[in-house]
Amino acid sequence: MKKIVSIAVGMLLTVSAFAGIREVSVGNYNGTGSTGADITIDNGNGAVMAKSTYITVATNATMYTYLSSIKTKVKTTTATNSIEIYTDSSNVLNGVTITISDSLLVHNATSGWQLEGISAIGAWDSTNHATTYTLDGNTAATAKDPVFFIDSGDVLSFSALAAGGQTDLPGLFVGKQDMPVHVTITGSGTTVIGGIYSILQ
Repeated sequence: MKKIVSIAVGMLLTVSAFAGIREVSVGNYNGTGSTGADITIDNGNGAVMAKSTYITVATNATMYTYLSSIKTKVKTTTATNSIEIYTDSSNVLNGVTITISDSLLVHNATSGWQLEGISAIGAWDSTNHATTYTLDGNTAATAKDPVFFIDSGDVLSFSALAAGGQTDLPGLFVGKQDMPVHVTITGSGTTVIGGIYSILQ
């Protein structure tokens, strides 16, 4: 059964709301899991906007949408749960100071996308302009893998309720220009998150 999502959104997001921006392509996204589900939407050329979304949850759960905003690269992995990424200065990326409330979205060609929270901030390598971070979980990242920074203020949450029928929810999120969006649902039991997205330019 498809389930209803309870949303606290103050306005309906539509393409017409963005002056001078047009829809250049449309695609589908879908993620499934036995104890939650997640999916990363990455076009690399434009802003990702959800045109419609459907959700299946076995029990009441929460959907989180992570809007990445800054891209950098992995310098090296210093431990199974530690990563060194290129930064402009000590723990600063594009003028933004990274905190343990923020997240990193890493893409590896073999293992795919991985979203991890930051549990500790380590040393600054002034020679290579890189900062080390301890992650909440182990990482499969390797040198030169792309890393996307997600500010804690760019994480949206919605209540996914285990009741109701198939949904057609427009405009749940709009990503930032040329940046991927990561969607995840926490919960137990079979979970599905999917829908249709637009790429705006």
